[in-house]
Amino acid sequence: MPTLLIALFDNSGSVMGPRGTDALSNRYAEVEHAFSVVAHRGSPRELGAIIHFDTPSSGEVAPTPLTRQGLVGLRVGLHPPADGAGTSDLGPSLTRARALTERHPEHEATLVVLSDFFLTDSDPGAVLSDLAAFPGTVHAVVLGGRPPRAS
Repeated sequence: MPTLLIALFDNSGSVMGPRGTDALSNRYAEVEHAFSVVAHRGSPRELGAIIHFDTPSSGEVAPTPLTRQGLVGLRVGLHPPADGAGTSDLGPSLTRARALTERHPEHEATLVVLSDFFLTDSDPGAVLSDLAAFPGTVHAVVLGGRPPRAS
């Protein structure tokens, strides 16, 4: 079955700031490496996409084939977007990720969220429940510590 890998990035101050959990932005290099490993095998059936907590933004990349050529397009989103405000709200970007999976029902979706999970959504528990109910595999890459528990 073809796959869709969605990388979802938190660019808030608690992640990117001088004392943030990923002040050097290594998460971008790690995702680029993961995309590269698949791209060097060159399968147009495998798709990669990039969403940022600040959505929509110039850093968003629509589902793109994980090939060497596709990797060039994906690199556009592998840094904090210039028009991002650094929000800590997961909800809007999670809604966007769900919409991508609905537009690609023939692909098995995997969502990788890279965040410290210090969320400022009005109801973080509900958002974390929505994350757990995502229609696909979810990997929460917790930057710097333990995420808060859903209520």
